[in-house]
Amino acid sequence: MLAAMVAETLAGAGPRRAGLASRLLRRADLPSRAPDAEIRVPIGGWSVAWPGALADVDAVWLVAPECGGELAALSRQVEAHGARLLGPSSAAVVVAGSKSACHAALLGRVRQPCDVTAGDGWVVKPDDGVAAEGVRRFRSAPEAASGRQDIVGGTLGPTMPDMPSGQIVQPFVAGEALSLCVLSDGQAARVLSVNRQHIAWGADGRARYCGGVTNAIASRDRFLPMVRAVQAAIPGLWGCWGVDLVMPADGQPVLIEVNPRLTTAFAHLRAAIGFDLLGALLALAAGQPLASLPQVPAGHAVGFRLADAVEAAS
Repeated sequence: MLAAMVAETLAGAGPRRAGLASRLLRRADLPSRAPDAEIRVPIGGWSVAWPGALADVDAVWLVAPECGGELAALSRQVEAHGARLLGPSSAAVVVAGSKSACHAALLGRVRQPCDVTAGDGWVVKPDDGVAAEGVRRFRSAPEAASGRQDIVGGTLGPTMPDMPSGQIVQPFVAGEALSLCVLSDGQAARVLSVNRQHIAWGADGRARYCGGVTNAIASRDRFLPMVRAVQAAIPGLWGCWGVDLVMPADGQPVLIEVNPRLTTAFAHLRAAIGFDLLGALLALAAGQPLASLPQVPAGHAVGFRLADAVEAAS
């Protein structure tokens, strides 16, 4: 659970190019990555350090989980302060951070699990969750799900344990697990990389996200229709965000969820394609259109284990 900030400050009252300084707030119990630039925040000290940092910054780049409302709350505080938020708006985070709300917003716009007629069992997962936490697969269809494709809350019958509120059920879609790293100026969107995800399913049906390969697939443009549909359906998606999807045997991608934040695949983007992510965000924040940014090179694939990704992003 990481809450970090990159803050832009200006030298005097001159033009934006007059000066740029950055700082990083990091919880004291997390590994240090840049000791010369970090402000180590002791446990319990965030309520003091965070407002103090907001008092003299112009732009903020948040790295935080959306579950529990953490990312949305931090985003609202940045917006209320009047600083430039280098990421999706708090309203977009609220929609994308809820799997049921995201499903409803995208209904009829992109292919989702409920649109796949030949599902292979069912997946139960938290409506408010990150990565594969709390995700389980069941091969038998629940009786209560007969005739319905997505359920929030309720009891699912004898083929599954009772599901507490806050869980959703969707058909399991067999295929290759992929993710997209997306850069957006709020209107147009660009796929920076198509990544493979390594997800292990235990004997008890529990999922575990093990890592993946950043920039694993060269054909980025084929996913642009999906990304553009997501952009149109969730206003406020800006900057870096991700899409999780499955590519079934029919070759038509199925969207699983939208991540309104950096994902683990972003941590290896510079190594994979040499892309200056922060520079791109600052350019977009200064008003440059996405089309004016340099084209993304083909690059190469970079594999990572989950521990590697967490370390690189922290």
